[in-house]
Amino acid sequence: LHLTWQIVAGIAVGYLFGRLGPHLFDRARLESGGFYYVLILGFCFFSYGVAELIRANGFLAVFVAGFLLGQSEFAYKQGIKRFLDGLSVFSDMMVFLMLGLLVFPAELPAFARHGIPIALLLVLVARPVAVFLTTVFWKYSFREKIFLCWGGLRGVVPIVLATYPAVAGIDHSDYFFNTVFFVVLISA
Repeated sequence: LHLTWQIVAGIAVGYLFGRLGPHLFDRARLESGGFYYVLILGFCFFSYGVAELIRANGFLAVFVAGFLLGQSEFAYKQGIKRFLDGLSVFSDMMVFLMLGLLVFPAELPAFARHGIPIALLLVLVARPVAVFLTTVFWKYSFREKIFLCWGGLRGVVPIVLATYPAVAGIDHSDYFFNTVFFVVLISA
């Protein structure tokens, strides 16, 4: 019941904020365009906070709100989109940098025996199957689908998730982390 509540209420909060957002931005009449960048961040934090306040999933609320905002037209949308794209790339790089501090490059070759087959399976089988299944209803060409299989930055989430066993104190957690890091490094 708790999980159901988190999902349903998170979607509802995200829907509410996603529908109210364009009206807020259109009516905001801020003195400087730069204030809209602060407003969008505050809007994200506020939607997350409201969801958490009612014990819903804040991440889901922000995702749904962001999805709906992306489908809407409102004042300063293009500038906000460029700002958020830059912030996203910066955040990815910072996470990679911080997580890279947990890895000792001299130890990585020891993880090649398990890492290379996993990376090959992901790159040559899992990603293509996932992309081709999820794009079956869109009119992407074969070349575009291949690009989707292998294009873009990958690996931040798996590396972050690989830190969880270490935080939980699970035996051999460094093995899991280093294997995941090796796989991400190879597949990138």
